[in-house]
Amino acid sequence: QYHYPFANKELFESQFPAEFISEGIDQTRGWFYTMLVIGTFLFGQSSYRRCLVNELILDKKGKKMSKSVGNSVDPMDILRLAGADPLRWYMITCNPVWMPTRFDREGIKEAQRKLLATLENSYQFFALYANIDGYRPGDGGKTQPDLLDRWILSRLQTVTASVRSDLDDLNLTRAGKTLNAFVLEDVSNWYVRLNRRRFWKGDLTVDKRSAFETLHTLLETVLRLLAPFIPFTCEEIYRALAAHRDDDVSVHLTDYPQSDAALQDLELERKMAVAQAVVGLGRSLRQEARLRTRQPLGRLVIHSDDDRAQLLLVDERLVGHVAEELNVKRIEAVDDPRSVATVAAKANYRVLGPRFAKQAPAAAKCIEAMTPEQIGQLRRDGQVDLALGGEPTKFGFEEIQVTESGIDPFVATGAGGLTVALDVTLTDELRAEGLCREVVNRVQNLRKKSGLEVADRIELNVEGDATVIAAVTQFADRITAETLATGVVADTVLPHRESFDLDGLAVEIALGKVPVEHKEG
Repeated sequence: QYHYPFANKELFESQFPAEFISEGIDQTRGWFYTMLVIGTFLFGQSSYRRCLVNELILDKKGKKMSKSVGNSVDPMDILRLAGADPLRWYMITCNPVWMPTRFDREGIKEAQRKLLATLENSYQFFALYANIDGYRPGDGGKTQPDLLDRWILSRLQTVTASVRSDLDDLNLTRAGKTLNAFVLEDVSNWYVRLNRRRFWKGDLTVDKRSAFETLHTLLETVLRLLAPFIPFTCEEIYRALAAHRDDDVSVHLTDYPQSDAALQDLELERKMAVAQAVVGLGRSLRQEARLRTRQPLGRLVIHSDDDRAQLLLVDERLVGHVAEELNVKRIEAVDDPRSVATVAAKANYRVLGPRFAKQAPAAAKCIEAMTPEQIGQLRRDGQVDLALGGEPTKFGFEEIQVTESGIDPFVATGAGGLTVALDVTLTDELRAEGLCREVVNRVQNLRKKSGLEVADRIELNVEGDATVIAAVTQFADRITAETLATGVVADTVLPHRESFDLDGLAVEIALGKVPVEHKEG
């Protein structure tokens, strides 16, 4: 292409050999091999250092696409309906390019619904409260990052280093999945979720400014990390984010992020990972017990076969976050998980078959006959000796699945040597608080449906039977604080109303915007 060796000698030599060559697998002989042969014949070396091969795109059943069969896909049709970025993100993250892709349109919808929508919602959250408070990024105001700020900034450095390494290795899929998990789990479901009250505060305090500064840094860096993957979405959000500091730079004209080791705190990341694991297991227990998220519980009990339980419990701030997320009053540790849960061992036949062949049924019987002490040894050491055919044989977590079930009044579960148990006893006090939390949620939803602004103060009236009134009266201060209401009883007829049932109790709420007083100058 450069007419070498008759012209452009220096340009050619500066670019030879190429860093990588990329084509479909059908070009193995026609292009990869030809370029290899020519380079070797002329220069004694390959004309490319690395080769990235695209495999075939099949239909969702694994069959080759064909117009005659009717299973082919028109890419322009997808671009018109879904846009380029959801298609790009789906194709990159569904599997590595060197493996066949089973194309499914539902995967594109999921890409839009999860990552892209989460990015947009995270920016909208920032913009909403930044505009309310008049926050300007980099305005020089004092900040003091708290535990969550320091953790998410540390995670950002770890993720950045991992993504850069994967991109250097041309492992686009792994880099994409790392970013996907970071945005969905760490940023949206953890950092933003746990920090919402910091943004709701009335004044732009040092703590609130720190939350704004951290979220702005987080969004700005994540958009730069994602820009090569979903360029249009990142450009749109990045320019909107830049407008908050009166800037109009393109994300594609910024440097790709570098990891800053000075901001990393790996011990804090490990602690937070424990908290996230406990919350994940606790949420699954709530679903199993059919307990509403807003229903408070008395206690959560945890046990780990290593130091993870203690690592969590020594940090009061982390304990507070876990207690808030799982809506429990206190968190305790137990030395023996059998005090709150029964444990049993099940055989993983998929692994036993290839390893033990005809002895697989006998191996399964050995596993199912394991004593609690043997299960405890497996959890501590990662392996256990069982007598198979009269001979001691080592088994590990690959062959054995440990299951846990709660001992009344607990529901319990576990994973990877971590046991979590919830006491599901409901006192009258807990029921009353749960009812009021549900009322707060219904009021907030009615505010939104009524077209009220986030910062609007409201008049509120709550009616119901004696149990409802007693609970609302007891927790009136919390209800008014969280809904920006002047009280829980109103003397006037309010325009927005809703009736609903909570555990057999009829509740009616009504609300209206507090009139703005006009003062004469």
